[in-house]
Amino acid sequence: MSFGTLKYLNRNLLISMKTQTKPLPTLAGIRCHMPQLLKDPKFEPLRWVGVHGPFSRNQQTRTSEIDMIIGLRSDFDTGWDEYLLFDRFETRASKVFGRKVRLTPLLSRDISWDGYGTLEAVLTCVTVYGPEDWHDCARAQARAMLDEGYARLRKAHQISCQIDQALRLTNKNVK
Repeated sequence: MSFGTLKYLNRNLLISMKTQTKPLPTLAGIRCHMPQLLKDPKFEPLRWVGVHGPFSRNQQTRTSEIDMIIGLRSDFDTGWDEYLLFDRFETRASKVFGRKVRLTPLLSRDISWDGYGTLEAVLTCVTVYGPEDWHDCARAQARAMLDEGYARLRKAHQISCQIDQALRLTNKNVK
């Protein structure tokens, strides 16, 4: 065998190793790996973990990120420690699951100040660790906030239509 042949074989071996992918995780697989992920003592403040996005709907692809939402103990002293915890969780979860994990923290069950992304996550998530009903309070609050927003939007649309109609009548009278 010549040096060129070895180089060719090594290159092909590297290419075949790169194309091998981990099996596509499922919701059941994520649940199964949660104990391995949470064995780190720094994750002791976690009380609940949910998955939202394509994995919660069983629509994941080979390139899908895992969207997770976590809830902390109510007596956890928030501050810089929570940001270190979130970063550590994302990093460790990405290693355990073999793909990027995006984290949405649910700092308390009161979500009145959180953004739309958190509302969507709370409403569509599936529990993978902790009590199934842990986020029910946040879910009810998110639903109420969306319902109130929808009612305000409908009222704004009605007012807009009334203004539009008044403008059309005014324009007819001016001509």
